[in-house]
Amino acid sequence: MRTVKIQGSWKFCIEQCQASCSELKAKLSERVQLDTNAAVHHIDQNVETIINRDLVQDIHQWLSPPDSSINQNEAYEKHQSGTCSWFLTGDQYIKWKDTPGFLWVKGKAGCGKSILSSLIIDDLSKNSAFNMAYFFFDSRDGQSDLQLYNKLIRCLISQFANMHQKGVPVELANLYKNSKSQQSLDKNLENILDIILSRLSHTYIVIDALDECTERRKTLDWLLKLVQKTSNTVHILVTSRPLLDIEKAFKKPDILSVNIEEKAVNSDIAKYLKVQMKSKFEDFEESTIVKIESVLTEKAEGSFRWISLQLNALENCQSKAEILKQLERLPKDLNATYNKMLQAIDTNYIADTMAFLQWLAFSLRPMTVAELADIITIDFDSPNGPVFNKEKRYNNPQSVLVRCSGLVNEANGK
Repeated sequence: MRTVKIQGSWKFCIEQCQASCSELKAKLSERVQLDTNAAVHHIDQNVETIINRDLVQDIHQWLSPPDSSINQNEAYEKHQSGTCSWFLTGDQYIKWKDTPGFLWVKGKAGCGKSILSSLIIDDLSKNSAFNMAYFFFDSRDGQSDLQLYNKLIRCLISQFANMHQKGVPVELANLYKNSKSQQSLDKNLENILDIILSRLSHTYIVIDALDECTERRKTLDWLLKLVQKTSNTVHILVTSRPLLDIEKAFKKPDILSVNIEEKAVNSDIAKYLKVQMKSKFEDFEESTIVKIESVLTEKAEGSFRWISLQLNALENCQSKAEILKQLERLPKDLNATYNKMLQAIDTNYIADTMAFLQWLAFSLRPMTVAELADIITIDFDSPNGPVFNKEKRYNNPQSVLVRCSGLVNEANGK
């Protein structure tokens, strides 16, 4: 009798365990089914988002947004402490920060618009309540992704979507699911961005160098539509040169504009020069430094880029006599500066320099100096077609920059 009771007890326990296991298995299967067949939906501040990590990563790769933070960091590192305060403390910028609307900041080439944009972005990022996205158009060699309207939209969507810390908007996930094989998605992407913007508050968009966009008509049309739809909710700031088509498009009563005045920029240039003098010309006597500073400030005409190029040329001078001679022959503007740089190329190396510039102009991505030093080994002038000539390789890649006479700069290894 005792043995039978023990067996019966074990049988009951086993049946209980089996029932529990079956129940757990059913629950686990249900959970796996949810995770596998449909992304988990989460309501966050009344916004439906997808929180499947793999899906979110796939969507980001599909959007393929260019990384504008590279331009942001590069521009910000060039700024001199205390510069651009005239704008950041100005009435129009403060009003734009406080009141949704469109602000166009215009100025000539080389006046420091991108540096100003980087400082605006930095200023806005300090307020955690702001939802801010930005984009830098960039027409430099190898930056084709930063010249396209489509990439602007994708970049803004990506930045704003990432503000949903637990996922992406469900509409974006649906667009990805239904459109992964399609290329023409501009309208759909615009709609997704509209949906995202409608759900955010304290929203800011900063777009730098609109004049460097290769699809400017399409971008201008989108911006004007965006202003109409979001005039009471979104703060938009755009910088560019005052080109005719941009002037015409932005000549609207609901678009405010700020012209970067030469006087304000010259004040910033004076601050910039004081710092540069100490680091670049510390071996020269004070009177020479004062002379350089005085002449450059007088002739700058509100162009940071012109100042930077003249400093590079003066830095190569080895004596006071050379510096004074260089100051007497300063080119009057950027075009004259570039012509002077081209004329300074050693005639023995014109072919190599032309090859470097051609590769940079037509490369699909930024090239490193080391790659340029290697690529010169391909001889396209051979009568038998392109041939490899290893003897043409530059042993010191930095010599490429010397050959290009200041026309090429290295930034972040490229």
